[in-house]
Amino acid sequence: MREKRRTWLRHPSLRGQMIWLCVSSVLVTLLISLLILVLLISNVMGAYVNREAEFAMQAVSQSLSTKTELLEDILLRICKSPQMAKAASETRSEQFSTLVDIYSDKNIVEPGLPFVELAYFFDDTGAFDCVSYHENLSNEQAKLNQDNLARYLAFRETGKDVQIVADAAYVHIIYTVYDRWADAFGTVIFAVNQSAISSIMSKTSDYQDAFWYLFDKEGTVVLSNSHLKLTTQEQQLLSDTSRNSCYERQLGSSKYLLFTEFLGMGLRCAIGVPSAQILRLLYQVAAPYVIACVLILLAVAAIVFFAVIHRLRPLQEMTQQLQQVAQQNFSVKLPQYDAQEFATMSRAFNAMTDTIDHLIHDVYEKKLVAMDSELRFLQSQVNPHFMYNVLCSIALMAQMDGNPDIQKMASNFAGLTQARLSTDGDIKVTLAQELQYAKFYIELQQMRFGDKISYQVSIEDEALLGCLVPKLTVEMLVENAVVHGIEPKQGPGTVRVSVSLADAETVRIVVQDDGVGFSGQNGSIQLPLDPPSAGSRHNRIALNTVYKMMQHLYGPAYGIQLESYEQQGTTATILLPREGSTHDQSSDC
Repeated sequence: MREKRRTWLRHPSLRGQMIWLCVSSVLVTLLISLLILVLLISNVMGAYVNREAEFAMQAVSQSLSTKTELLEDILLRICKSPQMAKAASETRSEQFSTLVDIYSDKNIVEPGLPFVELAYFFDDTGAFDCVSYHENLSNEQAKLNQDNLARYLAFRETGKDVQIVADAAYVHIIYTVYDRWADAFGTVIFAVNQSAISSIMSKTSDYQDAFWYLFDKEGTVVLSNSHLKLTTQEQQLLSDTSRNSCYERQLGSSKYLLFTEFLGMGLRCAIGVPSAQILRLLYQVAAPYVIACVLILLAVAAIVFFAVIHRLRPLQEMTQQLQQVAQQNFSVKLPQYDAQEFATMSRAFNAMTDTIDHLIHDVYEKKLVAMDSELRFLQSQVNPHFMYNVLCSIALMAQMDGNPDIQKMASNFAGLTQARLSTDGDIKVTLAQELQYAKFYIELQQMRFGDKISYQVSIEDEALLGCLVPKLTVEMLVENAVVHGIEPKQGPGTVRVSVSLADAETVRIVVQDDGVGFSGQNGSIQLPLDPPSAGSRHNRIALNTVYKMMQHLYGPAYGIQLESYEQQGTTATILLPREGSTHDQSSDC
């Protein structure tokens, strides 16, 4: 792959260069157009998104300002009411309830959620009137009355005209009430629901990480949803309501678009939106246009790409056909093309291959046939059957001389030689014939080693002897067991061959020895085996040969499995499909 890449870099394809030139030209043009479009969208839509953020902050502040104006109206009506300056009575209580009008639609933020939850009026004697939006249990109301009385007394001690404090559920706005002659005659406490304030301010939640603050007139934070850790200077700057429009300021590590406003009742509001979120919204607005442009860009590039490929297809076809000619396939032809240049090259190419093909068939192939005939004649002079017949003759002479050992050895060797040298085209033999080849080999080895080698064969069903197996498969495994398992062993050893059915369609042949096994191996061994190291007693040729033969004939579903334990022996298991014989392949010397 790396060599092909270097070759391509040294000699780039003309077809590839043409495709790259056309497609890159289109892409560059479209990318420049896309960049111009993005800049236009940023300039036009950026101002629009920024105004949307400013409008959202001003709308939220205005909503909260409307509620504080309601409190100012209530406070003004109390100041003008002569009955509120009188001593506590049912008439004053009714008047206070009427002036507060806590059930008014102006006081409702959401259904069931009022802005002012409780309102108290305390006179100078500490007597009070109370209006509550929700009807509380007597013990709960008593607890609220006690808390607000304590809050009133604490306010009186401060000597202030106004105070804003917050607890877990309410923001308490405490105001001193004056009559028309500027004489104080009482104190009003409005318990503003924090949930109502949060509901109003939640309209900024469309902007992630937006924050808001409520300050009193001294710049102290009353309520906020922000997690920012502001310095004293930053807090003072946020509470400054002298600005008349939105402005940008750095707070901490981020930049924010800020809006501050005086709400009335001593409250100041500050709202901030991260500039990054405004940009994110700009991206969201511009994204559909950009995506559409990108899709159009890709579509145009794809159309150009395939159009160029189609027009330059003859170059690819010519290259492929020339490669076929390089592999000595001179029968290939090019079709006729519409383009004049390609049509001329196609006619010239077809004429060239016709001429070469004619020369090869009329001259070169005749010479090859003659040489092949001569080679076959020379090979036929060395016929393997000649060796087989000589061995049979030796066996016959040994029998006539009364030497059964030599007769048997020559007969077995003749049979084994015939199996190995035969070229009659039979790839498979019956299992009975294959076991006979293995027996020839074992008997020859027993004549060398005597009782050191024992051989046992067990057949589950005699009908299996007619099944076809690849020739010399079992014999090579038996030979491998003797040479590499039994011969190096100290003492006698046994080779066992067992034949059975793994299932109705699969024959299992197991060749097992109790020899020395594979050095350093204990358990299953993966085939094919790696080439042997220097000095190894296993050349591994037979096992790899059987493995490759099984894979070639039957595929990965069948094959040979190998298991070996050092100094205990080796077991080779062959699995092959059950296949019957159509003719008798037995042979005798």
